[in-house]
Amino acid sequence: MCLRLFNPEVFQGNLRKKHYFEGWYFKNVTRDLTYTFSFIPGVSLVENDPHAFIQIMSGHTGSTDYIRYPLDEFRWDKRRLFLQVGSSTFTWNGIILNIESESINLTGQIDFNNMINYPKSIFSPGIMGWYSFVPFMECNRGIVSVNHDLRGKDPLKCLRDLP
Repeated sequence: MCLRLFNPEVFQGNLRKKHYFEGWYFKNVTRDLTYTFSFIPGVSLVENDPHAFIQIMSGHTGSTDYIRYPLDEFRWDKRRLFLQVGSSTFTWNGIILNIESESINLTGQIDFNNMINYPKSIFSPGIMGWYSFVPFMECNRGIVSVNHDLRGKDPLKCLRDLP
């Protein structure tokens, strides 16, 4: 519990929970502010339809794609930010995208550099402040980086190729 409390970016739940949702928001903005894309990997553990997903939002066009995956295609690490949904990976250091669906085909890599972390303290382990210590909160929030650079194998092309 303590490890997760001070690392809100790691998966806080487990796949046996009922009526549970958890997602991670990765916002990416090109240096010239031309393109903004957000990738949200997550799990939705609703009773009759548990699944993993990647949601993609374009700040340029306003379009949203929601790609569903079987729950067994969701992997995580208990100690650090590492998520895998299908063949896509989301970590502290960046994103590797390999998304193929009826609505979108996207492959690429975006690396994060020069991270500015959200400040943490013993009394405020994250953005939730002292509420982090309240058990059974309906919602938890965690901020990994308040600012960082994007690099990688032509990340701008990866972002431009999105609808």
